[in-house]
Amino acid sequence: MTSLIGVGRNMKCFKAKLLIDNQVYSVVAKHHISKRCPLEQYQRQAQSYVHAEAAIESFKADVLYYPKFTALDKELAKKLRIAKCWVVQKVGTKAQVDDATDSDFWLFEEELDGKFVKYMGNDNFINKHSCTPIYQMIHALAHHDLQENGGRSFVCDLQGGGATLTDPAVNDLDKTFGSGNLNYEGLRLMIDQHRENQWCRNFGLDNMEKFKRQLEL
Repeated sequence: MTSLIGVGRNMKCFKAKLLIDNQVYSVVAKHHISKRCPLEQYQRQAQSYVHAEAAIESFKADVLYYPKFTALDKELAKKLRIAKCWVVQKVGTKAQVDDATDSDFWLFEEELDGKFVKYMGNDNFINKHSCTPIYQMIHALAHHDLQENGGRSFVCDLQGGGATLTDPAVNDLDKTFGSGNLNYEGLRLMIDQHRENQWCRNFGLDNMEKFKRQLEL
């Protein structure tokens, strides 16, 4: 563990190195400010990465399949991925393992290179760069995931370096996911603010009116 690089609403972030199978990863180590944050909370955050990875793979497969997407679109989609993530427990002696406390858990995220860009929040879905292909793609990813999940959840809070995304959230009516899940309010904001772009139209995704009726807005 090295220097503190940032403090968010809930977590402190540090630079660190992680050794797995003789491979060293440069990571951002995140630790909840509250010392009473249980393992389950870290696991729910990691679950958002798992959901985002599945959403991205489904999205990419459909982009490669649908004929309306150009070769440039498909090349851009191939680059899209979620950063690696690990839930880590600090251990030492066996006694320390047996006496592990909530403060011993960390969330490690793959450190990204290049300029860090915020593409979408978990409560703001207005695309101010609607003519930029990577923004179109990522906003369409959220719309695609919303449709894949029957209007009940979607991946959001998407940011990163280029097409490698990190620190995602999932707005979910079933309250399955942890930090960043705005639940019903997140769904409502997405439905009100999202504007279909060419990627959405190429997929033939349902418009937001359908999801609005489902939520009875």
